[in-house]
Amino acid sequence: MTVSLSYRDNALRVLDALKHLLKRYGIVLAILVGLIVAFSSRFTIGVNVTESLPHTLYLIDKANRNVVLGDYVAFSWKSNKNACPLGSTNPDCAPNPIPNGTTLIKTVRGMAGDRVSIIEQTVFINKKAVSVIKTHAKDGSHLLPVTGGVIGEGQLYVHADHPDSLDSRYLIPGLIDESQIKGKAYPIF
Repeated sequence: MTVSLSYRDNALRVLDALKHLLKRYGIVLAILVGLIVAFSSRFTIGVNVTESLPHTLYLIDKANRNVVLGDYVAFSWKSNKNACPLGSTNPDCAPNPIPNGTTLIKTVRGMAGDRVSIIEQTVFINKKAVSVIKTHAKDGSHLLPVTGGVIGEGQLYVHADHPDSLDSRYLIPGLIDESQIKGKAYPIF
Protein backbone atom coordinates (compact mmCIF):
# COMPACT_ATOMS: atom_id res chain seq x y z
CA MET A 1 0.00 0.00 0.00
CA THR A 2 2.86 2.36 0.69
CA VAL A 3 4.29 1.77 -2.78
CA SER A 4 1.11 2.85 -4.56
CA LEU A 5 0.79 5.93 -2.34
CA SER A 6 4.36 6.97 -3.03
CA TYR A 7 3.84 6.37 -6.77
CA ARG A 8 0.65 8.47 -6.67
CA ASP A 9 2.41 11.18 -4.68
CA ASN A 10 5.26 11.26 -7.21
CA ALA A 11 2.83 11.44 -10.12
CA LEU A 12 1.01 14.35 -8.45
CA ARG A 13 4.34 16.12 -7.89
CA VAL A 14 5.23 15.72 -11.57
CA LEU A 15 1.82 17.06 -12.62
CA ASP A 16 2.20 20.01 -10.26
CA ALA A 17 5.65 20.72 -11.68
CA LEU A 18 4.28 20.59 -15.25
CA LYS A 19 1.42 22.95 -14.32
CA HIS A 20 3.92 25.32 -12.78
CA LEU A 21 6.13 25.21 -15.92
CA LEU A 22 3.14 25.80 -18.19
CA LYS A 23 2.00 28.76 -16.10
CA ARG A 24 5.51 30.18 -16.10
CA TYR A 25 6.55 29.41 -19.70
CA GLY A 26 3.23 28.83 -21.48
CA ILE A 27 3.24 32.22 -23.17
CA VAL A 28 6.83 31.71 -24.34
CA LEU A 29 5.92 28.28 -25.69
CA ALA A 30 2.83 29.65 -27.47
CA ILE A 31 4.89 32.44 -29.04
CA LEU A 32 7.57 29.95 -30.11
CA VAL A 33 4.98 27.65 -31.74
CA GLY A 34 3.37 30.65 -33.44
CA LEU A 35 6.73 31.80 -34.83
CA ILE A 36 7.51 28.33 -36.15
CA VAL A 37 4.12 28.12 -37.87
CA ALA A 38 4.49 31.64 -39.34
CA PHE A 39 8.06 30.91 -40.50
CA SER A 40 7.15 27.61 -42.17
CA SER A 41 4.15 29.12 -43.96
CA ARG A 42 6.41 31.71 -45.63
CA PHE A 43 9.83 30.06 -45.79
CA THR A 44 11.27 26.67 -46.60
CA ILE A 45 14.79 25.31 -46.82
CA GLY A 46 16.31 24.17 -50.12
CA VAL A 47 19.26 21.79 -50.23
CA ASN A 48 21.50 21.70 -53.28
CA VAL A 49 22.56 18.10 -53.92
CA THR A 50 24.55 18.77 -57.10
CA GLU A 51 27.67 20.69 -58.03
CA SER A 52 25.70 23.19 -60.12
CA LEU A 53 25.59 25.96 -57.50
CA PRO A 54 28.25 27.22 -55.09
CA HIS A 55 26.11 26.88 -51.95
CA THR A 56 24.57 23.87 -50.23
CA LEU A 57 21.71 25.36 -48.20
CA TYR A 58 19.19 27.99 -49.34
CA LEU A 59 16.34 29.81 -47.62
CA ILE A 60 13.38 29.99 -50.01
CA ASP A 61 10.98 32.89 -49.47
CA LYS A 62 7.71 31.48 -50.82
CA ALA A 63 5.99 34.88 -50.52
CA ASN A 64 8.53 36.63 -52.76
CA ARG A 65 8.20 35.60 -56.40
CA ASN A 66 9.42 38.90 -57.82
CA VAL A 67 12.86 37.99 -59.07
CA VAL A 68 15.26 40.13 -61.08
CA LEU A 69 18.42 39.39 -63.05
CA GLY A 70 21.07 37.82 -60.86
CA ASP A 71 18.66 36.52 -58.21
CA TYR A 72 18.50 32.88 -57.19
CA VAL A 73 15.07 31.48 -57.96
CA ALA A 74 13.49 28.26 -56.69
CA PHE A 75 11.17 26.68 -59.22
CA SER A 76 9.25 23.49 -59.79
CA TRP A 77 10.70 21.25 -62.51
CA LYS A 78 8.33 20.62 -65.38
CA SER A 79 9.33 18.33 -68.21
CA ASN A 80 9.35 19.78 -71.68
CA LYS A 81 7.03 18.37 -74.36
CA ASN A 82 10.15 17.13 -76.22
CA ALA A 83 11.25 14.94 -73.30
CA CYS A 84 11.96 11.25 -73.75
CA PRO A 85 13.04 8.49 -71.37
CA LEU A 86 16.63 8.44 -70.11
CA GLY A 87 18.93 6.35 -72.24
CA SER A 88 16.92 7.00 -75.41
CA THR A 89 19.00 7.19 -78.58
CA ASN A 90 16.37 9.20 -80.44
CA PRO A 91 18.21 12.36 -81.61
CA ASP A 92 14.94 14.32 -81.82
CA CYS A 93 14.21 14.26 -78.12
CA ALA A 94 16.08 15.02 -74.93
CA PRO A 95 16.14 13.11 -71.64
CA ASN A 96 14.03 14.13 -68.68
CA PRO A 97 16.19 13.05 -65.72
CA ILE A 98 14.35 15.01 -63.03
CA PRO A 99 10.89 14.06 -61.73
CA ASN A 100 8.18 16.68 -62.31
CA GLY A 101 7.56 18.84 -59.27
CA THR A 102 11.14 18.64 -57.95
CA THR A 103 12.37 21.99 -56.62
CA LEU A 104 15.44 23.36 -58.38
CA ILE A 105 17.40 26.53 -57.71
CA LYS A 106 19.17 28.47 -60.45
CA THR A 107 20.24 32.04 -61.19
CA VAL A 108 18.00 34.29 -63.29
CA ARG A 109 20.03 35.30 -66.36
CA GLY A 110 17.28 36.42 -68.75
CA MET A 111 13.81 37.93 -68.45
CA ALA A 112 10.90 38.87 -70.71
CA GLY A 113 12.08 40.95 -73.65
CA ASP A 114 15.70 39.75 -73.53
CA ARG A 115 17.09 38.25 -76.74
CA VAL A 116 18.65 34.78 -76.67
CA SER A 117 20.99 33.80 -79.50
CA ILE A 118 23.25 30.82 -80.08
CA ILE A 119 26.53 31.23 -81.95
CA GLU A 120 28.89 28.25 -82.24
CA GLN A 121 27.59 26.41 -79.14
CA THR A 122 27.64 29.59 -77.01
CA VAL A 123 24.43 31.09 -75.63
CA PHE A 124 24.23 34.87 -75.64
CA ILE A 125 21.62 36.96 -73.88
CA ASN A 126 21.44 40.49 -75.22
CA LYS A 127 24.80 39.90 -76.96
CA LYS A 128 26.50 38.87 -73.69
CA ALA A 129 27.93 35.32 -73.53
CA VAL A 130 26.19 33.32 -70.80
CA SER A 131 27.07 29.66 -71.28
CA VAL A 132 28.40 26.96 -73.56
CA ILE A 133 26.08 24.25 -74.87
CA LYS A 134 27.14 20.62 -74.64
CA THR A 135 25.83 18.01 -77.08
CA HIS A 136 25.66 15.20 -74.50
CA ALA A 137 25.09 14.91 -70.76
CA LYS A 138 27.56 13.17 -68.44
CA ASP A 139 25.56 9.94 -68.83
CA GLY A 140 25.84 10.16 -72.63
CA SER A 141 22.24 11.27 -73.20
CA HIS A 142 21.67 13.60 -76.14
CA LEU A 143 21.08 17.26 -75.18
CA LEU A 144 19.02 19.52 -77.44
CA PRO A 145 19.92 23.21 -77.24
CA VAL A 146 17.42 25.96 -76.63
CA THR A 147 16.42 27.91 -79.71
CA GLY A 148 17.17 31.59 -80.07
CA GLY A 149 14.59 34.33 -79.87
CA VAL A 150 13.05 36.84 -77.52
CA ILE A 151 12.08 35.62 -74.05
CA GLY A 152 8.31 35.81 -73.76
CA GLU A 153 6.24 37.57 -71.14
CA GLY A 154 6.11 35.58 -67.88
CA GLN A 155 9.21 33.52 -68.72
CA LEU A 156 12.73 33.35 -67.31
CA TYR A 157 16.05 32.05 -68.58
CA VAL A 158 17.65 30.31 -65.59
CA HIS A 159 21.26 29.24 -65.41
CA ALA A 160 24.00 27.80 -63.22
CA ASP A 161 27.68 28.36 -64.00
CA HIS A 162 28.60 24.69 -63.73
CA PRO A 163 29.24 23.22 -67.22
CA ASP A 164 27.02 20.18 -66.48
CA SER A 165 24.07 22.18 -65.20
CA LEU A 166 20.74 21.25 -66.76
CA ASP A 167 19.29 24.71 -67.25
CA SER A 168 17.63 26.95 -69.84
CA ARG A 169 20.43 26.48 -72.36
CA TYR A 170 18.71 23.17 -73.21
CA LEU A 171 15.18 22.38 -74.37
CA ILE A 172 14.89 20.33 -71.20
CA PRO A 173 13.90 22.36 -69.11
CA GLY A 174 13.85 25.32 -71.51
CA LEU A 175 12.59 28.67 -70.33
CA ILE A 176 10.88 28.67 -66.93
CA ASP A 177 7.31 29.89 -66.76
CA GLU A 178 6.48 32.21 -63.86
CA SER A 179 3.83 29.69 -62.74
CA GLN A 180 6.73 27.33 -61.88
CA ILE A 181 8.36 29.83 -59.49
CA LYS A 182 8.23 28.73 -55.86
CA GLY A 183 10.04 31.77 -54.50
CA LYS A 184 13.23 33.76 -54.28
CA ALA A 185 16.15 31.79 -52.83
CA TYR A 186 18.87 33.13 -50.55
CA PRO A 187 22.12 31.22 -49.97
CA ILE A 188 22.77 30.34 -46.32
CA PHE A 189 26.03 28.40 -46.75
